Amino acid sequence: MTMDDTQQIQIMNDGLDLKLALDQYATETDIGHEDNILANILADSKYYNLDQMTSFVKSLNTKKKQFSILHLNIQSLPAKYDKLKMMLSQLQDQNLVLDVILLCETFLHEGNMNLFKLPGYNLISRNRSQMKGGGVAIYIHSNISYTIRDDIAAFVEGEYETVFIETVINAKKTLIGEIYRPPGTNATKSVEYYENMLDKLKHEKQVILGTDSNFNLLRIEDHPQTANFFNVLLANSFLPSISKPTRITEHTATLIDNIFLNNLTDNIEVNSGLLLEDISDHLPIFCILNVIKTQVRAIDDYTTVERRHITPERIDKLNIELGKINWDYLNDMQTNEAYEDFTGKLNKILDEVVPKVKMKIKSTQVIRDPWITKGLLTSSVTASTLYRKSIGKSKIDNAYTNHIQYRNR
Repeated sequence: MTMDDTQQIQIMNDGLDLKLALDQYATETDIGHEDNILANILADSKYYNLDQMTSFVKSLNTKKKQFSILHLNIQSLPAKYDKLKMMLSQLQDQNLVLDVILLCETFLHEGNMNLFKLPGYNLISRNRSQMKGGGVAIYIHSNISYTIRDDIAAFVEGEYETVFIETVINAKKTLIGEIYRPPGTNATKSVEYYENMLDKLKHEKQVILGTDSNFNLLRIEDHPQTANFFNVLLANSFLPSISKPTRITEHTATLIDNIFLNNLTDNIEVNSGLLLEDISDHLPIFCILNVIKTQVRAIDDYTTVERRHITPERIDKLNIELGKINWDYLNDMQTNEAYEDFTGKLNKILDEVVPKVKMKIKSTQVIRDPWITKGLLTSSVTASTLYRKSIGKSKIDNAYTNHIQYRNR
């Protein structure tokens, strides 16, 4: 029997696991393998394609409610928005709707953030204003009640960027946050940022932290600052849910993304994994909490969304109204100013000619856009298959070139 691509990646990274790194760390610090309790209780995360992930989730205890979290360094939400929606649509087709999506390196700003609201989700983001790139965001399903916790969030552009919300899981107040530590920042100072943040959280009952820390946990035995980072989390009762590399290239495999959890009760089971999806050069990671009961979902499973009802007649009227404006004045404005002015006028005309109407849609149908056809979904599956074959391969390898050619066609 031949191995599928997921099994090959499991074997390729078999020696790269946080549990093994902890064993090595325990040996070098004279803890001893038999006393290394931490390595024995860490979640055993594996790699999955989308079909395997949904099968895995369905195999969990169906008598319990499920609360699902996904974290991803998306490396520009504007550029990867369609890929994200495609992946969510494929999961949705198999009746898996994520509750919370944590993103970093969103590249959002005040001028574009309203363009990337996922149907069926509320978007909470913190964006850079002085520098390009960066940024953190949380999509939370619109059927889940929440409050924004700006009193906890810290945002130092280019150094340490966070966003936090509060909700209820298993009848207990739960904080959910996304933290991004950019590469190249001072490691000692970064550990202090995390330590200060965790000090703020020490009185919180339950906390879930998604993060791209850029500390490679597979190197805790030979990189002192990484060990310091990990020890700070452990000292505050936070455990990682991911143990395998989250960023894999031809020459490196690093564990820099994770979902950390603390103080979860015995009534909550934690299952986690990594998705082999080509959205960015970081793999999406997920965590499924099986809980006894939850108060976060609404009674019905419907979501109110806003849509514009577009007809040929309304398009003609829109063209007429847009044609009445002399847009030459935009040439004398700065780019950002011109963009904001143009989009402001365009949205005003759209609201007059094609007003938004509210409608109720089943929560399992909110992501699918008209352009996400069966043909595109099939092509997406093919692209994902080629991507899995290309992971860790050199740029001259046939598997890599086949993936790039298919992706760029």
